[in-house]
Amino acid sequence: MHKLVRRALEIAGSQEGVREVGGPNQGPQVNEYLKSVGLGPGARWCAAFVY
Repeated sequence: MHKLVRRALEIAGSQEGVREVGGPNQGPQVNEYLKSVGLGPGARWCAAFVY
């Protein structure tokens, strides 16, 4: 398996169990995903996670 693919799978696997906390589109890890793509708290985060 290519090193990049292996690393991507490791990172994705490390995020298993992340959940919204405090309501829809909220929570510490969700906010980190959003911040990584320049969005603020409360935005939809599914695409930010994939990024």
